[in-house]
Amino acid sequence: MLRTLPRVQNGAGMAEVQLPPAPTTCDCQPMMNGSILVLCTGDVKIGDNNPLKFSQTFVLNPEGGSWVIGNTIFKLNYG
Repeated sequence: MLRTLPRVQNGAGMAEVQLPPAPTTCDCQPMMNGSILVLCTGDVKIGDNNPLKFSQTFVLNPEGGSWVIGNTIFKLNYG
């Protein structure tokens, strides 16, 4: 099952962004305040186009026995 992200604008209009069930790489770094910095890379498919490379960086913050996502950056890597 693919996860669907918010729609993004392309030349022909709006298209759904779909990610594979797991990124290609995922690197984690603990932070001094108990949070975890996460960097994931992989391929993303937008509509019927060829997959593009992406990177996403975010912070997982502990809150009430679970984790919440804060400060996220999602970038398509063209080139």
